Amino acid sequence: MKNINLKVSLWIILIIALIVFFINYFMYEKPLQLLSYIFNSLNESVSIIAITAYIFDKYLWKCKMFKKWLVLIPDLNGSWEGLIQSDWVNHDTKEKCKLIEIVSSIKQSLSHISCVMRTGEMKSNSTTSVFRLDTDNQILELSCVYRSEPNQNVRKRSQIHYGIIVFDIVELKNDEIKLKGNYWTDRKTVGTVELRRK
Repeated sequence: MKNINLKVSLWIILIIALIVFFINYFMYEKPLQLLSYIFNSLNESVSIIAITAYIFDKYLWKCKMFKKWLVLIPDLNGSWEGLIQSDWVNHDTKEKCKLIEIVSSIKQSLSHISCVMRTGEMKSNSTTSVFRLDTDNQILELSCVYRSEPNQNVRKRSQIHYGIIVFDIVELKNDEIKLKGNYWTDRKTVGTVELRRK
């Protein structure tokens, strides 16, 4: 999925390059050789674009003024809480799993996102996360591959495992967001997760 509108961003890069080119043209009193002039302008343009892209990727992309027309993904940064419903069964007692409270923290820039989820018994870290956007079919999803590490005292019945979770990003009123997803693990368990931002 594209996190940013590619056509708009290419136009912005072209405009920055042209501005630098014309500033250089009017700053020099003596005419330079054409190749040297073009080379200097390109060097300065690349430097300005790289610095601008870094600042935009880390900070500016969250500004509301860039939403929808340039930045296509939501800002999920922050602390989240919710519930997990798993089909896991305790092999010793044969009891089904009750609803599990979960706390999650998401750290995001425009180009990267990581998710950490914690329950009373384990911590899960995303190893790979990616957005999927299909505006024609009204799809906005976040998919994460994660590694889950149960606390040492429960390792006999709950081993370290890997899983995949696919969240539907549900945009509610007043810019609120809910994450509602399904997960699968390599220990053959499945379940659902629902999170709301604190």
